[in-house]
Amino acid sequence: MANPKIVERSTKELREWLATNDNFLYKTPRRELEVLLQKDRLDDKELVAASIMLGSISGWVIGKGGLAILDRRPGGWEELHLGMDLLSLELRWNYFDTMRRPKDNRLSWIAADSALALTHAIAVGDKENANELADVMTQAVSHGVYGSYTQCGFEPFVINLFQLARGDARRNIGFKPAEFGDRYQRVWTHWDSVDELSKECAKLCDTHVTIASVDDEAWYGQFGIMPFEIYPVEVLAIQRVRKKLGHDVPTCEHDLFKSPLAEAPTEPPRLSDDLSVRVRQRLRKEYEGF
Repeated sequence: MANPKIVERSTKELREWLATNDNFLYKTPRRELEVLLQKDRLDDKELVAASIMLGSISGWVIGKGGLAILDRRPGGWEELHLGMDLLSLELRWNYFDTMRRPKDNRLSWIAADSALALTHAIAVGDKENANELADVMTQAVSHGVYGSYTQCGFEPFVINLFQLARGDARRNIGFKPAEFGDRYQRVWTHWDSVDELSKECAKLCDTHVTIASVDDEAWYGQFGIMPFEIYPVEVLAIQRVRKKLGHDVPTCEHDLFKSPLAEAPTEPPRLSDDLSVRVRQRLRKEYEGF
């Protein structure tokens, strides 16, 4: 099991980060993004700037919501979910922008956060975001522009979990094998035994903490958005999918499951801030098929 102090330590770090970055990461980019959203049309430079602003805003809102959850203050899950909704839009935005470039000028769509966003969408039952994220991940892989963290097999695991949630068979959409062993394959090995799967869920939390603790961006990026280093989102997603399929739901004896972040809502939180709605409307105007 992880050190029980990991939640306490991460909460402290999150609180300090939020206390020193409010204006730079949220207030200023939010104000500037609101101005751009009012324009009739955005040129390429403005689209890039707006995308960067949205990424900054989403990270801040996710962190703020996460801290509210950890402090057991009301509105925390709504705020975290708003941040994830904004992140999902930013990720899809980057993909659409990549694909409208000439083939010889397309950079890899570095999108490990898309797997994280998809896992959260599954965990809280956000079907719309889950479908959109899975679709864009599949397209990105097929077009050869998906740049992922391939060390531990997280992306194919999440896609397989989504496929089961949708009622489909598990299949590989084209991801390369994990470079250092597929740490998530054991879930499928023990899928038919809830007792063994419960043990595996605790091991997944250990894997989660290990990846988040490695001082290497290639690994840490997998859970690099605070508070995802202590948000056991993949286990919550497993539990939700199992329940939906009518299977016994595994338990999880782990320090991460003693945190309020293990108490995800059963339905997507209703959002009082309409920023993601307005951004989505704007992107549909800018990109065909968004």
